[in-house]
Amino acid sequence: MQRFIALLALAGPALGTVVTNAEISGVGTSVISASAEAFYVSGVGADPGFISASAEVTGSTLGLERPGFIEISGNGAGAYGVGKGSVGSYDFLCGEVCPLGGPVTMAFTLGVPFTIDVSADAMILGITEGFGGIDFQFSLFESVVAFAGAQAVPGASVTIYDPSSSVPEPATFAAVAFGLILISASTRRKSRA
Repeated sequence: MQRFIALLALAGPALGTVVTNAEISGVGTSVISASAEAFYVSGVGADPGFISASAEVTGSTLGLERPGFIEISGNGAGAYGVGKGSVGSYDFLCGEVCPLGGPVTMAFTLGVPFTIDVSADAMILGITEGFGGIDFQFSLFESVVAFAGAQAVPGASVTIYDPSSSVPEPATFAAVAFGLILISASTRRKSRA
């Protein structure tokens, strides 16, 4: 977001400046980063009335469906524009006020695919400058209960994968291990007979 704000300050005097950019990075790690920016300074000629930038990725974690946690932080800004983000069922909007801040820890379901989305929009009203931007990071964690009756807390961090990539599921490892145990046991019985 510092890059966005610096760009905003530098582009002020330029006429007809348009900046749109959106990206999501970190898939295959335990920290995902997402950012989007849409910045426009009206110039002479045919100005577009609206500009935007967006990126979307599907994420997932290994294992069965289970409770977990998400820790998210970020910032954003907008004037005649907004920055928007979502991770699973959590949506946030950054205009003149951005509720993100952080880090904030909330419940999150692990083991099921979820959408990660980031976008920025800016409107143009005459010679008014429009901008919107957002920058956020998040990590997922296992849910840990220290003892019976205790409240669940975040445990180990979890790697976030793209489910369309060839990542073996834990069930595959379990099936192979179980098969090897059965073969080993069968071989031992035959060798004893």
